[in-house]
Amino acid sequence: MTQGHKAGGRSDAGADENGHSADEDGHSADENGHSADANGHSADGPWTIAELASVFDVTHRTIRFYEDRGLLTPERRGTQRIFHPRDRVRLALILRGRRLGFALDEVRRIVDMYDEEPGESGQLRYLLEQIAARRAELEQRRADIAQTLAELDDVEQRCRAALTDPVIVDPATVDPVTVDR
Repeated sequence: MTQGHKAGGRSDAGADENGHSADEDGHSADENGHSADANGHSADGPWTIAELASVFDVTHRTIRFYEDRGLLTPERRGTQRIFHPRDRVRLALILRGRRLGFALDEVRRIVDMYDEEPGESGQLRYLLEQIAARRAELEQRRADIAQTLAELDDVEQRCRAALTDPVIVDPATVDPVTVDR
């Protein structure tokens, strides 16, 4: 999980009727170089909790949850939370990790590695290990599901056969599914 954040700023993709240019991510810039995303939120930060929630389409509660867990560390101005670019990148990484099915502790380790040595290369190696483990887990689940479906097909066939050729069985003494013909 890399930052997914372009170093070096924006590349102009054209200008609107007000002279504001837009980059390939949909961020526009005014004549002073301040950029904004398609919803008018600052692309450079800082952001309030409401702006960050809107950008990532999550609830305020979600952001506070990650803050309570120490994954986000916004600046406080009185009771207002001010999120900086580091927080925005971390939130993007957290949400991506959760979408990929990683546990919060795994996400924390990956995100925290970005701030510590060995930095991005260590983060990527760890992520590759986690992807391999997650893939193996999902493949095992797939095999388990396939086996369960096959077993259900077998039981279904036996039930349908029993309906066309009923066998009188006392249900109190024998399981009709296991009765051999």
